[in-house]
Amino acid sequence: PTFWSLHTTFDRLWAFMRSGTGPTEDWEQDWTDDDSCSMHNWLDLLPFHDFQLEASSKGVGELYTNQELYQLFDPKSPSLPYVYDDFEWEHCASGTVSSHSESPKEPDSSQSIKSN
Repeated sequence: PTFWSLHTTFDRLWAFMRSGTGPTEDWEQDWTDDDSCSMHNWLDLLPFHDFQLEASSKGVGELYTNQELYQLFDPKSPSLPYVYDDFEWEHCASGTVSSHSESPKEPDSSQSIKSN
């Protein structure tokens, strides 16, 4: 159950770090290969395919490498089908996170996610 909340948080933070703005402009983005586990190296194939086919040199069903996904999900890429409105973290602004936060709200069904 923690995958979804952690994954989206990581994606948002990574997009912020890669944007090259604010305190992250000197962030080191080098990739270090790690042969201790499959799919950790820059050119290892991953079990993902068919993302942004118009922006990729891949054909239908062809797997991506870490390098290719890193390039496809560049937050400065005009072909990326989403952007974050902001990188505000109101719950962190005060320096504390309350364990008594308000209950989650139901999603607004009048809003939909658009994808190119």
